[in-house]
Amino acid sequence: MAKTGPLGDVEKFYLENKHQEFTVEQLAKKLNRPKATVEKYIEKTKSQTVKTEEKQPNPTEAQLL
Repeated sequence: MAKTGPLGDVEKFYLENKHQEFTVEQLAKKLNRPKATVEKYIEKTKSQTVKTEEKQPNPTEAQLL
């Protein structure tokens, strides 16, 4: 039976750093978590990354020099 409840800090860190190396099914099995929980967290992390990248202004040439 898979774990229930919120993801722990270590699980979140693992998912953030390994989601490109493994499939959702593999990650869920390794963490003993439901596939839906893993998918939901990965999507949430991806959307936050996109928002963060959008907020960062691109430096102008004058700022780089």
